[in-house]
Amino acid sequence: MNDKHSIFFEQFRSRATKASSTIFIWMISLVIIWIIVIVPKNHEIKQNLIPSKNAYSEVNSSKIKSTETKRESQKTYESIKQSSEKVTFKLPGWDIPVKTIYAFPLWSFIMFLFLLFLHESRKTLLQLFSKGLKYYFIEQENRTDLQDISGVNPFWIFPFPQKKGFEVSSIEIKKAIGLSTNHNLRQKFVFFLHLSIILLQFHVLYMSFVASRYLNDGNLIWAYINVLSCLLSTIIIYRWYRFNYVPDQTPDENKTNKISRRQVIAELTIIGTSLVFFPIASFFSYRPTKNINNAPRFRTKKPSWFTTNLKPGFYINLKSEVIHQVTKKQIIRAVNHIAESNLDSVESFDALSKPPSQRPILNPNIAPKTMEEISLQYIKEKKINEASDILLNLVLHDVKYRLARAEKPNIRIYDLLAGICKRYKKDKLLAKLTELVKRSNNDALKRRLNAWESPKSNWNRKWDIENKKLTWAGVPM
Repeated sequence: MNDKHSIFFEQFRSRATKASSTIFIWMISLVIIWIIVIVPKNHEIKQNLIPSKNAYSEVNSSKIKSTETKRESQKTYESIKQSSEKVTFKLPGWDIPVKTIYAFPLWSFIMFLFLLFLHESRKTLLQLFSKGLKYYFIEQENRTDLQDISGVNPFWIFPFPQKKGFEVSSIEIKKAIGLSTNHNLRQKFVFFLHLSIILLQFHVLYMSFVASRYLNDGNLIWAYINVLSCLLSTIIIYRWYRFNYVPDQTPDENKTNKISRRQVIAELTIIGTSLVFFPIASFFSYRPTKNINNAPRFRTKKPSWFTTNLKPGFYINLKSEVIHQVTKKQIIRAVNHIAESNLDSVESFDALSKPPSQRPILNPNIAPKTMEEISLQYIKEKKINEASDILLNLVLHDVKYRLARAEKPNIRIYDLLAGICKRYKKDKLLAKLTELVKRSNNDALKRRLNAWESPKSNWNRKWDIENKKLTWAGVPM
């Protein structure tokens, strides 16, 4: 047993037995985790959490439902969400409790490590057996009596390299390992195993995106990490089938399976692009809602929107006390993301007529249009004082945040407030508005001021109480 080939064959048998046992245990464990943990948790999210969230959104958006009903619906939703947030991984020798949003990428990462171990074990075993066979030819001077000299036959090392090494060919390896020339069935099994692993990983990737959306408020960072694991697994399987030459070289011989410079550059480019792209994509796909205490805290130049299932109307964010509008297209403007569970339907806008320090903040990116709609609704209801108070608050906001930064003012709101003051004889309020405009040093507003102050101007004739046909955005004045 001092021959070199015997040493290599012995190492081959020992490592093959240990690797086969490890692979079998981990493969079964991962499949069991997928069956009894991953799939049921995904089913739980789809069957319980998503309907609960939709039901809560529907109740919360209704102006008919009582506050008690809304609270009960929120309590049910939060209870289901809390129960869906954790799972337990049962691995050989470990019980690992993890958050659900981590469970999917963790499973995919462990599967990647399993594939990596499988790949490296196969590579090592082929090297040991090929070198042992090479020394067997040299020491025994026998290339014919090769039948089943390996002693073990690991099923997972297929396919064998097709090109001959320095001394050993693929056919000689097949004979020595105990196979006939036809071993297509085993090759198909290994291919099916690889295909199943990739399909399972992409299935778990889909689950990861669903979990991130409903359990992590749309933050997709862990789903993108899962994408990276799938990509790395695909590269490993690709390299599995690119192992072309029988690895029988000794240290003093050139390697036959060395990676070409082009392959290295291509694979590093794929991995590097993934490492750079996915965190950037995650950053732009999710930006948490800020805790708003004072207006304005939203960007005004580049408004975005958030798609929601809530019914059209106005909602107050119970955390930040900011009022948002859900449009007819079911979008909330000027926010990238918002937790719908914090939104409560606003049934009355009386609070908006209070001074800014005493009322909720209205999102300033939609404030002019929204406040105009609210004030017109009050005018419809003949609540002129409330309508004028809302418009005055918007003008004060415009003076403080637009004119102070030399930005273009919202002249439409100034004109509407001045017209209401003229039509309904609110001289004190008109005098206050006039003083604000005079101090603004804005040419466009001063031109409007000339129209307000001139008794013979078209503007004064238009807003006169005798003009019964006056409308504003279709609302009779």
